Amino acid sequence: MTIVKTHALVLRITPYSNTSHVVVWLTEAGERISTLIKGALRPKSDFLGQYGLFCGCELLYYRRDGDGLHIARECALLEARTGLRRNWRAFGGASYISHLILNTSMEGQRDPLGYHLAQTAFDALDTGGARQEAVFWFELQWLKHLGFSPQLQQCTRCHRPLGARETHVLWATEGVVCGACADTQRTGGPSSTALATLRPDVLAILRRWQAQPDAHVMATTQCSERQVLEFDRLLGMLIADHMDNTPESRKIALLLMRSGFGANGSSK
Repeated sequence: MTIVKTHALVLRITPYSNTSHVVVWLTEAGERISTLIKGALRPKSDFLGQYGLFCGCELLYYRRDGDGLHIARECALLEARTGLRRNWRAFGGASYISHLILNTSMEGQRDPLGYHLAQTAFDALDTGGARQEAVFWFELQWLKHLGFSPQLQQCTRCHRPLGARETHVLWATEGVVCGACADTQRTGGPSSTALATLRPDVLAILRRWQAQPDAHVMATTQCSERQVLEFDRLLGMLIADHMDNTPESRKIALLLMRSGFGANGSSK
């Protein structure tokens, strides 16, 4: 075994025994790891209050060379994200993001961008409340991170730049086609089926989110209720295609978050 020190985000906590936990982390190197925290629930444990779901921690652990759980030695809380404990709708959004990471990543793989994206999304929900925009931004960035980013800058058929004031069509998960090519595709036979129409305002926001993997672009984007519903539908189709089905956690999380959605398009 070797001793490793890292910053990490808590993705999942499960019981191991009456006093111990198994914790799944995403490290700052972008690696998903699982550690056993022995005696975590004992009254005098040094681990009490030092980790929780979606928290950022400094973790010291014994790393096993083969298969099996690593053993946590020390843990210090760095980012409590108490806003998620006070806002259960935002907590639901963070839960779905964690579920998406767990179901589309493998232990042993490393990519620091994954850590940055998760940290940014958790921070946005922690400080900004149950904004569905944070979930949609993360989904688009995570698809890009996995290599499934749809083409939004030019037509995937004729390759001309997509006009900013035109209505286009998301024809397949690889990207968008212009209106002229969409008309041609529609006459190409029963297999030529459009997924969804993209209004100019929706396409503009998707482009902005896709191009900027930082919190500022998300925080400064205020979507109307119509736009939110369109993002839900569009990104839901993309996620379902690449995961073979839409995660139930996504449906539940967005339903919870939408229950606090105001008539003016802002989240309560």
